[in-house]
Amino acid sequence: GHIPHELIREGLPKLMGGIIQSGVPDPALLFLGIGDHECDSYPLQVGQFESGDEELDMWLTRTYIESGGGGNAGESYLLAWYFAAFHTRTDAFEKRNQKGLLFTVGDEPCLKVLPASAIREIMGSGQQTYTHDELLEEAKKRYEVYHISVLHSDQAIRADRGWKELLGQNCISIEDHREIPEVIKRIICEKYKDKTFGTSNPEGLDNIQML
Repeated sequence: GHIPHELIREGLPKLMGGIIQSGVPDPALLFLGIGDHECDSYPLQVGQFESGDEELDMWLTRTYIESGGGGNAGESYLLAWYFAAFHTRTDAFEKRNQKGLLFTVGDEPCLKVLPASAIREIMGSGQQTYTHDELLEEAKKRYEVYHISVLHSDQAIRADRGWKELLGQNCISIEDHREIPEVIKRIICEKYKDKTFGTSNPEGLDNIQML
């Protein structure tokens, strides 16, 4: 439970400045807090796309870290994919067919099903049940999807194997959670330097989703 608190207090508020200083013009970040739709009271918390450290810090400090733990061998990373696929719009994609980057961070497996009943409870409407594979494919239509796996326990190491099967090289494994902001910044900057990334139009990467 201490890791998200430390990231909100120390690591993530400095992320935007680091991205801009590394040469990415006009980025926008959105932070989500995701938990467990089977057990948590607040499984999805959503900010907005912002371009300033102060605004991002506001959304981060408003995030409630529930720290419940349901014992059901997973967390709702698929909620991030659902939200990204069906509830985000970016100029980069709408106007230039340019994908954003989506990162989830955690130490547990992804829950395998998002029932329509859970979607209705969280989002207010929803008639379809999705598997995690289906939502991952939907998110990939608009975003390059990554997962940062924090290997600080035996359980996390076991979960990491499943993430690598799911995402391949887009699963980044680290042992020190303090590396998370630097890993995200590095990937964003590398993708920006690849001018063909996500589009046939060699413009900059405007909207980046960080979860």
